[in-house]
Amino acid sequence: MFYDSEFEILRDCFAQETKNVLVLSGPEDTEAYFETINLYDSLCDSTSWIDNSKNTNMPPDIINEELKIYLEVMRFDDHSKNGKENPNRARASKMQEELFEKMPWTRGRNVFINAVTDLPTDEDHSYKMYLDGFKRTVIKHLNKLAKYDMNCPGYKKGFLVLDESIGLYYELQDKLRKDIIGTNKKALSRPHLYFFDKSFVDVFIESDLDYLIWYTPYKVDPQNLVVEMPKVVFYDIKNFKKRRNLLEEYKEPYMISNEI
Repeated sequence: MFYDSEFEILRDCFAQETKNVLVLSGPEDTEAYFETINLYDSLCDSTSWIDNSKNTNMPPDIINEELKIYLEVMRFDDHSKNGKENPNRARASKMQEELFEKMPWTRGRNVFINAVTDLPTDEDHSYKMYLDGFKRTVIKHLNKLAKYDMNCPGYKKGFLVLDESIGLYYELQDKLRKDIIGTNKKALSRPHLYFFDKSFVDVFIESDLDYLIWYTPYKVDPQNLVVEMPKVVFYDIKNFKKRRNLLEEYKEPYMISNEI
């Protein structure tokens, strides 16, 4: 999907049904946990969000003066090796141009484009590119927190991260190799719970951020995993720090995409 503004990303994210949202805070059935749920409900229901993302405005992207919270919006996927070249995004942009030329009435509408690069799987997307893309994107904005704080003094700090990857990953058992997979992956591997992946969470868990919202609207699993993946994960970072025992470590050499 091509979003014209960061505000559209926020709108779609906060429109998700409650069943698609995972709240990560203190232990369940604690005061901190219920306070986080109430906070997330307030973010979704608030009519006081201000789109501050135009180039002439000072960052951050979106501000809520009533709740005293700001959100900086960013996006990433699992298709770029260096953050500059992204064959999938380039192909999608070309397809969008062709679509608008042949069907002008689609301009201004929500259109989902599934680009195919015809590259080998490991060159098109990989767990390593997924993790590197997340790190590169989030750290880039973490380095600007002081600037955001200066423009919104006293506000709670939040990132809204749009994850544009489509597939899911599995971790193969140690003795298996990617090049011999030719059967049911569910019997050979465990699903990648990206929101509990220590390598991802370690990127922001010790930062000065208060909240991180991980929005994954496109992920699909044709093999119907027993684990149902959320569309939105809301981290109340300071309270979630106490629950690091939930985090999982995955071995990069054994990670395989469900899109092979």
